[in-house]
Amino acid sequence: MALRPQPPYFFFKPKSLEAQSEYLSGLPLSKVFINYSSGIKFRKDNLLVKKHFTKSSVEEMLRDVARLSDSDLLAKYEFDETPDWKLKDKRHLFARWKTEDIVKVMYRALDFRFAFYPLDRANQIIVRGDSRVELMKNVLLHKNIGLQFNRQIVGESVSHFLASRVPTSQGTFYLGNKGQDYFAPLYLLNDDRSARANLFSSGRTRLNLAPDFLGVIASLLRVERDVHGLPGGLTPEDIFHYAYAVFHSPGYRRRYAEFLKIDFPRLPLTSSLDLFRALARLGGELVALHLMESPKLDKHLTRFVGSRNPEVEKVSWSRDTVWLDKAQTTGFVGVPEAVWNFHIGGYQVCEKWLKYRKGRVLSADDIQHYHRVVVALHETIRLMAEIDKVIDAHGGWPDAFKAGEQ
Repeated sequence: MALRPQPPYFFFKPKSLEAQSEYLSGLPLSKVFINYSSGIKFRKDNLLVKKHFTKSSVEEMLRDVARLSDSDLLAKYEFDETPDWKLKDKRHLFARWKTEDIVKVMYRALDFRFAFYPLDRANQIIVRGDSRVELMKNVLLHKNIGLQFNRQIVGESVSHFLASRVPTSQGTFYLGNKGQDYFAPLYLLNDDRSARANLFSSGRTRLNLAPDFLGVIASLLRVERDVHGLPGGLTPEDIFHYAYAVFHSPGYRRRYAEFLKIDFPRLPLTSSLDLFRALARLGGELVALHLMESPKLDKHLTRFVGSRNPEVEKVSWSRDTVWLDKAQTTGFVGVPEAVWNFHIGGYQVCEKWLKYRKGRVLSADDIQHYHRVVVALHETIRLMAEIDKVIDAHGGWPDAFKAGEQ
């Protein structure tokens, strides 16, 4: 069979050109958001973030930097000096720290750690421009929300989208050098110059959605734009939630899997206001779950059994139970197989969250968080199915996202 590679991707194996045309009609996220960047690459992860499951652990590290010898500090935190990072040059940056210098970070999918991340010194502590301070300050200095997504997805399945209110680490979706994850806040902090120049600014913040993107939505939905440039009757959060729902559609992920492995994800847009609002509602529910803010999270599906001081020894699943020990006497009862197997990116959440804590005794807060994660994933599976039902009710893929009368 003769291949005739077509722009823009020039595939060297047969692809559905119909699906390619549909996919290219969506807007790439690089055109949806004004500012975005990859997550923080801490480089000295063991020292700065990876080992710190509590704020007190970071405080202990800061005291250690002040009192331990170089050899003892390197041994305790299992990291190495490099030509551009020497303890003799960096110790002073860890002194005179403040409580607000210790921040919560999305280190892996739904797996939070604490990091030493002082905004005034992070660029010096985290070398080679990998601190991402200019972007991450937008979620540290103002209540905000951001979208995590991946460019050039690696793997057979697509599940590389998350919402976060806290700074994100590079590698949220993958272990190792696979693809590239990005973070885009919904709002950006204003400086005086941008506040005067930006039509969408309001006091301390401005919208991080591209004006042309908002114009396309307004045109498709046949609504006027308000004084802030937004499609009439919609909030920035509505638009964020709509996108979040689309990206969690199993139909979207299956239909465009090959294209999602190539470049920035593209967002299909609809001309049906009813569909837009229905997806925004479902997307809002998903966002609340993934931010660990939904009231549903406290209605646990699981119960903890076994040791009062549970140490993570060997993680396994059987009989709807996630076990922490080889003898299978301690664990979380009531974890459905679909939840156990659920992936966000290349990360099997229920398994990896515990494996990262191997050798640790789980605290009451740890156990509570795991109960809530199980609920979040269970509800995510339900809502993803509901999203496809709503899309099917409006014509299915791709008709629900074609311009014109619905």
